[in-house]
Amino acid sequence: METDILTATDSVQLNARAAIAGAMAQAFTDPRRRRSRLTCEQGTLLRAAWELIATIESDGTGKDVALGDLPIAKADIEPVIQWLTTPPAAAEDAYVTVYGLTMPRNCPPYETEYLHWTDATYRSQQMADIAAFYRAFGLDIGASRHDRHDHVALEIEFVAFLLRKLALYMESDKREDSTHEQVCVAALESFLHDHLLWWAPTFARSLEGEADKAAQARTDDSRLVIGAMAGTTRALRAWLTAERRWAGVEPSGRIIAPMVEPPHADDEGELCGECDHQACAPSVFAANA
Repeated sequence: METDILTATDSVQLNARAAIAGAMAQAFTDPRRRRSRLTCEQGTLLRAAWELIATIESDGTGKDVALGDLPIAKADIEPVIQWLTTPPAAAEDAYVTVYGLTMPRNCPPYETEYLHWTDATYRSQQMADIAAFYRAFGLDIGASRHDRHDHVALEIEFVAFLLRKLALYMESDKREDSTHEQVCVAALESFLHDHLLWWAPTFARSLEGEADKAAQARTDDSRLVIGAMAGTTRALRAWLTAERRWAGVEPSGRIIAPMVEPPHADDEGELCGECDHQACAPSVFAANA
């Protein structure tokens, strides 16, 4: 793969991409674990970031199209802003309505649930590789949260971290040494290719379908909140499409689907951080001391 992440770009574009990625990470975090609601000022900045990316990103048509891709012109940041400014109680109700009380079989938010091979060793190796990316940049997950490394929100947050790191590097007066830039670019490209991009578009499309069905079944104000969830999944697909093309990752025609086993009632009292329980939702990264 040829990387083109920093060609004809600057820190403004990287900061815009990082802002969108950070918002996506929060949007796909369990509302009960969010740090705070989006402010009006942050919403304004997100709109500006999305407009900038939409201006410089092509329409995504032609041969460079992967399954699940969505041109950024066909999505909108407004549902994301609406979802992130929804009062906690309403957001939690919508979240449980769409996801259920246990991990949904049609749209699990965990990468390893989409692996075609369900062998435990194979899944463990994939999880270890994700954790290795985090550790390489001095990042860790709050131990008290018992979070799984392969949750979509954590993977997106890692991409946001790398984009912010690249933006800071470009603003630095020490750019004569490109070693750190090359390491960061290589990590971003590899992580997108090996982890986030191959499964997240499928997750987003499946979640959008579940949210649409849930919204149609409601007749009260919650229908609008669930509708914002559906719109947020479209924004995620559009952002992933843009990042895939900037990273030079080849479009994939691979057809995947989640491989989730139904939960066993006898195991509910022994669930831990590496289990498939929905309560193991993501937190943000904590930098190692």
